[in-house]
Amino acid sequence: MRRARAIVLAGRDFAGFQGGIAAAAARWGGELDARWTGLEELERIADRGDADVLLMPADWIAPLAAAGAIRPLDGLLASGAPEGWPHGWSPTFHEGVRWDDRVWGVPFHDGPQLLIHRRDLYEDPRERAGYRARLGAPLRPPRTWAEFDAQARWFTRPAEGRWGTVLAGLPDGHNNVYDFVVQLRRFGGDVLADPQPGARPAPGFGGEAGLRALAWLRALRLEAVDPRAHEWDSVASGERFAAGEVAVMANWAGYAQAADAAGPVAGLVGWALLPDDAERPTVSVNAFWVLALAARDGAEAGWGLVRTAVSEQGDRETTLAGASGARVSTWRDPRAGGGVAALFERAHARSRPLPALPAAARLVTAVSGLVDDVVWGEADAASRLVEAEAEARAILSGGEGR
Repeated sequence: MRRARAIVLAGRDFAGFQGGIAAAAARWGGELDARWTGLEELERIADRGDADVLLMPADWIAPLAAAGAIRPLDGLLASGAPEGWPHGWSPTFHEGVRWDDRVWGVPFHDGPQLLIHRRDLYEDPRERAGYRARLGAPLRPPRTWAEFDAQARWFTRPAEGRWGTVLAGLPDGHNNVYDFVVQLRRFGGDVLADPQPGARPAPGFGGEAGLRALAWLRALRLEAVDPRAHEWDSVASGERFAAGEVAVMANWAGYAQAADAAGPVAGLVGWALLPDDAERPTVSVNAFWVLALAARDGAEAGWGLVRTAVSEQGDRETTLAGASGARVSTWRDPRAGGGVAALFERAHARSRPLPALPAAARLVTAVSGLVDDVVWGEADAASRLVEAEAEARAILSGGEGR
C-alpha cells in the first residue's frame, strides 16, 4: 500500500507558532512537513496552493476564499467540530472567520493589542521624580494617548540603548497598517467609510482623520523610535522590547507574555488596555490567526491536525509555547494565560476587524504603501493621501489601482 504523503503546513516563522503546532502534531500522530517563513512568502505559498494547512491572518480569508485557494469548513465542522465549537471562542471571532455566509478558518492565535510597559522603569523613583519635575505630572502607565506621547519621548535615550517606544515599520501590510488604523479610528476615520444603502464601498481613511493619523505616527517615529525599526516586522518589534530596548508600546499581547517569561525584562512587564482619548474610546484592530485548509487535493487530511491544535489542550499548549491561545477557557486559566490573558475579553470588546472583502489584500497593500511613504519616507502627506484614496477607489470598484 502506498504511504500517504505528509501533510504540509505553512505558517509564519514565530517560535510560539512552532511550539504550539509541534505539540499538536505529536498528539495527532500523522506525518507533518511544517514550513515556517516570512509573511510575504507565506502569502505566495497560499496563493500558489503549495500547502495543505495554512496558519495565516484572518484578514486573508476573504481574498483567498474568493480566489478559490482555501476551502469552506462547514461540512467538516458539522461532522467533527473541535469541542465547544463555536461557543468556546469569543463571539468577536465569529465575524472574522466567516465570508459569504460560510466558515473558512478556526482561531488559533489571538492578539489582542494591549499597552505593554516595563514596570521597572515606571516604578523607578528617579524616573518618577524626574518626570514630575519636567512635565508636572505623575509617571504612570499612560491612560491617554497624550500621556503615551509624553512618556515615549521622556524615555527615549539612544545613548543608553533605549527608545521610548517601537513601531514595526516593515511594509508587510501587518503592523504598519494596523498601527495606522488604530490611530485613524481614534481621529474618526476607518479603512472604509460608513456604507450608504446600496452604495459601493468607499475608502474612509482620507481627509482630516487620515492626515492626523499619519502626522501622529510620523512624529512618534522621528522622536521616540529606533530608526532601524523600518526594517522590523511585528515579531522583531516584540523582540526589541524583550531585549530591554523599549519602555512602552502598543503591541500584541503575545509579546508581553514572551518578554515576561524570559530575557532581560522577565518578571518586569506590565500590561493594560490601550490608551483612550476623552472624546473617543480606542477601537483596536481585531486581528488574529486561523488554521485554514487549502483547496488542493488531499488537504482535508489535515483536518485532524487542525482539530488537535485548536482543542482545549492544544490552545493551552499554544499559549505555553509563547503564542496566545484563542479560547475563552485559556484566557481564564491562570496556568496558561496568567494576568495578561485576563484582559483579552475586555480588549476584544473594544476591537473591530478590517473589512472582509475579496479585494482586502490589495486594499491593505495600498494603505501599507501610503504609511511607508509618509511615516517612514519623505512624501507629502496631503498629496500622497489623495493618491492612496484614488487607488483604493479603483480597487473597490473592480479596477487594479496603481
